Amino acid sequence: KSGEFVSDNPNTAPALMGGMYYGVANPDMSGINTSARCGSYMRNAVETFDYFIALPAGGFTNLNDFTSGDNFFTLDVWSPEDSTSFIISFENREIAQIDPDSLDGVHSRFEAFTTVANAWQTITFSFLDFPDLNISENQIDQMALLVNSGEENNAVTIYFDNFIGPDFGCYDVDPNEVIEDFECQRNLEYTFTHGALSYVTNPDQSGINISEKVGFYESLGTGDENNNDVTIFTFDEPINMSQNKRISLKVKSTFVKMVQLTLQGGGNSYTKELELDGSNSWQEYIFNFSDILDNSVDINQALLIFAPGETDFGYNFYYDDMTLIEVSSVDQNDKKDEVIIVDNFIYLSDLNSTKLVRVYDLAGRLLQEETTNQNSLQIYPTGMLMINISDDNGYQKTIKYLIK
Repeated sequence: KSGEFVSDNPNTAPALMGGMYYGVANPDMSGINTSARCGSYMRNAVETFDYFIALPAGGFTNLNDFTSGDNFFTLDVWSPEDSTSFIISFENREIAQIDPDSLDGVHSRFEAFTTVANAWQTITFSFLDFPDLNISENQIDQMALLVNSGEENNAVTIYFDNFIGPDFGCYDVDPNEVIEDFECQRNLEYTFTHGALSYVTNPDQSGINISEKVGFYESLGTGDENNNDVTIFTFDEPINMSQNKRISLKVKSTFVKMVQLTLQGGGNSYTKELELDGSNSWQEYIFNFSDILDNSVDINQALLIFAPGETDFGYNFYYDDMTLIEVSSVDQNDKKDEVIIVDNFIYLSDLNSTKLVRVYDLAGRLLQEETTNQNSLQIYPTGMLMINISDDNGYQKTIKYLIK
């Protein structure tokens, strides 16, 4: 897969999380890389082991092809040095963060070196080692790239582009109404937070949320002038909510606090606020903007505030599956296209056309696909599902439903 850089804003380039990372104009559009944009990284001279991190959607699926030598990572690099070293480390994020100076949580590492200075070069990575044999491929959820690892007082600035490597775990997943699920549907970029936002393993994979990965937010005792502990994110593509004026969010917390979601677009802000129940189990909360949101407004940015007006240290909240919900729910349909779900059967009142029924999980994976001209169809998957019904006449309906 190829990493491309299209913006000066690091938050709209690939998911790289280094403090000195920039998406910039290519400084040398010649040789093997005439792309207009590339990545840039200035190494921190104070750090002996300096690195930046990428969080790939869905992890990686075929690393064994690379550890066996059947395939190779490549990266286009421009460096002022003729011997800049690179190490790619594939890791389990939670374990690796416990002791960042150790190799705990590191599944595998690969290394490569530049051999020319002041010119673009494609470097090929060779397999180095398996540092932690307790980490399996399906546990990998982050990649770290170390530049001149082990060197002191090195502040080299390198440029890079066109990373070719293993498949992401979500390459076969279709987009759907889910905006952010911390797995395959990641359609926003976080640009600011007062607190600590983490990507963690779901501590309670049951009930309405059996996802493996979720978000975790903890307040650090700081906020804005209104004592709001704010997280800001931009949408990868502007959202027009003319058909979807509700957004649902799953939250798990022991704190009985308010949660506030503000949508911004067209120079205006639209805010809704709900109370969390503090039950420490996953609950779904629906923000209904239908009474205040203009149909013509494209939403570009949003603010998420847990416990607005409070900046106490240590409030924490797990959250997941931020999803657009259609205004028309199952029980609001016209009789001519009424759809009713009872237990694990879907009932269709309109028999004038053959219906195509697709059932997805919230990550967007297709679980069931059938055509029918009957008035009922059994749904076999269970859990929180997205059920899409369509026909050749342009009929289209998507229903979010929990089937137990």
